[in-house]
Amino acid sequence: VRGEVAPPAAGLAEMSLLDDAGRVLWRRAGVGVEFTPDGAAVLALVPPYRVAALYRVENAAALRVFEPPEGVERLLAVRLNPSGTRLAGVTQSRLGQGLVVWDVPTARILKTRH
Repeated sequence: VRGEVAPPAAGLAEMSLLDDAGRVLWRRAGVGVEFTPDGAAVLALVPPYRVAALYRVENAAALRVFEPPEGVERLLAVRLNPSGTRLAGVTQSRLGQGLVVWDVPTARILKTRH
């Protein structure tokens, strides 16, 4: 299984999950960022890029949605830690760039910095 990102005709990014033969298993709006360490889920930035989501590889079901704190206009980047238990995100707000850390199992915000 592998992922690819291709802009659809509407202009929004679309993420596709492919099998080993290159057949599309499923598609979702968003930009695929990385797979979880166990390979069971894929992390994506979701248009309009204010939230990140974790999707089950098997069927594209949304497992978690990671929402930033109030006042954040956009998530610029997200990355899982090596164990897959924490998610760090770089945010953009009227105050400038910031950092947010979520607990992956609960999607709860643990820390923020501006």
